[in-house]
Amino acid sequence: MVKAMLELDRLRVTRAGRPVLDDVSLRVHPGEALAVLGQNGAGKSTLLDAVCGLLPLSSGTARLLGDDLAALSVADRARRIASLGQRPVAVALTVRERIAQGLYPVRGRAPASDPAVRAVAEELDLATLLDEPLSQLSGGQQKRAHLARVFVHPEARLFVLDEPFASLDVGKQDLVASALRRRTAAGASVLIAAHHLKTALDCTDIVLGLQRGRPALGPAPSATVDEPRLHRLFAPG
Repeated sequence: MVKAMLELDRLRVTRAGRPVLDDVSLRVHPGEALAVLGQNGAGKSTLLDAVCGLLPLSSGTARLLGDDLAALSVADRARRIASLGQRPVAVALTVRERIAQGLYPVRGRAPASDPAVRAVAEELDLATLLDEPLSQLSGGQQKRAHLARVFVHPEARLFVLDEPFASLDVGKQDLVASALRRRTAAGASVLIAAHHLKTALDCTDIVLGLQRGRPALGPAPSATVDEPRLHRLFAPG
């Protein structure tokens, strides 16, 4: 049996004594991508933050290739997981320098001239912007630069991305979706939270729908998630 890349068992996260994520279990295998869907406040970002070790678990377990994520050091987790939050921190860097930061967990302070930086810039249509300050770019261009910092990670086994398609036009969403598919084809796994439903469903294998912090849909194969199921997931009330 193939060992799961990511395995969550009855995950629970509380804030001020109140559960904000409860009874979440899932398995993602090498080469698979999972989309977490739900309304604002459903617990999507909380789940991703918990997987990345940014929030402590109240109960349950999270394992990466069988290793307890809570027991991993910050450095070890950074070597295995490449992540991007919903609102990346603004940094006074050029695009080239920002992308090169993604090499740090494995190579330390790698030079911004590293060939891997240009390769991922070309992948996300940033090659002509490498020496531009991030602050002078559009929101969509900045988003792709932040994503490139994640995708350049040379050894990540799990990519965790919160709203990777936000701020991007349709063509650039396709670029990012293709980048995700290339990484799963190479054996990594992907976990995303997304509101762009069609793009998310097209580039993932599994869907987990959350309502008020609890599973309301799946985990289920993306191909089985039809409009009625999505309507129930996003219905008000």
